[in-house]
Amino acid sequence: FGKNPKEAKIFNEANSFKAVFTHRIIVDHYDFSKVKALTDVGGGLGHLMVEILKANSHMKGTVAELPETIPQIIKIIKENKLENRMRAVKCDFFKKIPGGSDVYLLSHILHDWPDEKCVNILTNCRKAMDSEGKLLIVEGIIPPGNEFSMSKLLDLEVLLMGGGCERTEDKFEELFKKSGFRLSEVVQTDKGISIIVGVPE
Repeated sequence: FGKNPKEAKIFNEANSFKAVFTHRIIVDHYDFSKVKALTDVGGGLGHLMVEILKANSHMKGTVAELPETIPQIIKIIKENKLENRMRAVKCDFFKKIPGGSDVYLLSHILHDWPDEKCVNILTNCRKAMDSEGKLLIVEGIIPPGNEFSMSKLLDLEVLLMGGGCERTEDKFEELFKKSGFRLSEVVQTDKGISIIVGVPE
């Protein structure tokens, strides 16, 4: 994307559209009342963070993204008058994730990557937080059986696009164990996605 800005713009705009759908689900289904600071890792243009902060006036938020995305995030922060509560930080989540938050969010990130890359990302999340931190994974979960599920269609899509995959709950639990986390809760929604909560092991 750094070498292909046109394609990067399309990708970021598509993710922003998806975030409009996702943010309402997260705000409606997860209790942020005890969260002081949230970092959205790979948070795109920051639209999801904006909506979470608007719904939770006590919180501060960080969007950790690649350098080429930072100017656009800053523009969105200013447009929403969140300069005192929201910031954009350069981040390559395969190398290091910024510390300082009590909760870290990965929304539709892990399904883009094979297991070993996910363990890399999750391990870096664990390094960024203290022993009281929490990790929120927003993804679809593949249910058992042969009934229809949007996650099963997405599984084919991400496989063809880049070698990622959708996962079962057991698979998320396995990834957590390899990364220093324990799966503590799965918040189900009626919109085909779940909030998978991990805590340091």
